[in-house]
Amino acid sequence: MRSGFILQPTYRIESDRPVVHLYGKLETGESFLIRDDRERPHFWIRAADARQAAGLGARLAERRDGRRTLDGQEVVRVIVDTPPQAPAIRDRLSSWGVECFEADVRFAYRYLIDRGIRGAVAIDGPEHPGNGVDVVYENPDVGPGDWVPELSVLSLDIETDARGGTLYSIGLSGCGANEVLLYRPQGNAPPNAIGFRSERALLNAFVRRVRELDPDILTGWNVIGFDLAVLSRMAGGCGVRLTLGRGSEPLRVRQTGAQRGPAQALLPGRVVLDGIDLLRGAFVKMESYSLNAVAHTVLGRGKTIGGSDRAEEISRRWR
Repeated sequence: MRSGFILQPTYRIESDRPVVHLYGKLETGESFLIRDDRERPHFWIRAADARQAAGLGARLAERRDGRRTLDGQEVVRVIVDTPPQAPAIRDRLSSWGVECFEADVRFAYRYLIDRGIRGAVAIDGPEHPGNGVDVVYENPDVGPGDWVPELSVLSLDIETDARGGTLYSIGLSGCGANEVLLYRPQGNAPPNAIGFRSERALLNAFVRRVRELDPDILTGWNVIGFDLAVLSRMAGGCGVRLTLGRGSEPLRVRQTGAQRGPAQALLPGRVVLDGIDLLRGAFVKMESYSLNAVAHTVLGRGKTIGGSDRAEEISRRWR
């Protein structure tokens, strides 16, 4: 039995079958991935509605697990083959007056909830080395644990020209690093920076460095909406795969509308935390959420380069 902490619950579709993927960190400091292909996506309806639901095309579990609604009525599971199929059958049932319960709970989180896992996890099962993670478990026994980890954090900040068309630098701080990767097509890089002759070389070095430092958390100020979004776009233009996570999948940035919440950055095995979202989520009110304004309020000092001509001054210094 080993103790760990879940950093990222997600899933993949493999051979038309959903496989739960739980990325995390073991008490020994090793990274891990739990894969479980035994779980079936489901939600609940009242048992009294089972016949009507079956007539509407719902597939029901044969065995009932004794769960009940808040008003004490027995429920039965509605099973689907893959998570994306759940909304359609839920909407069909709802349109005919069949109330659905917990149909909006995401598949991997449903897996954790059903097992009482809130973060800390106890793992029992065979293990083998992984690609991008230290340890992989296939269909282990899992349950709630009590270990509280100290997670490693890497902060990221980029600089570009005013139009966001040229990548000047990538700054990294944390996990024992405090360095600047600098695009320097001509001349030598300053002593406090590592120079690269092309943006492609810079981006490839950035990927290597993140994987070497292997942070649990990647963070920054507007790091999703700006830094990672810009890096993703530039990497696509250079033919670079931003495999910044603990797997082979590249970075994915989902830009969402204001009503649907903030943008999301998806990296296998790492948590991406945006400073702006954390501050707003803590209901901290600021006149401005710009990094310079917040730095002045919190630290009593702002950026080294400020003012309306900041972008022009950054470009001048880069040249």
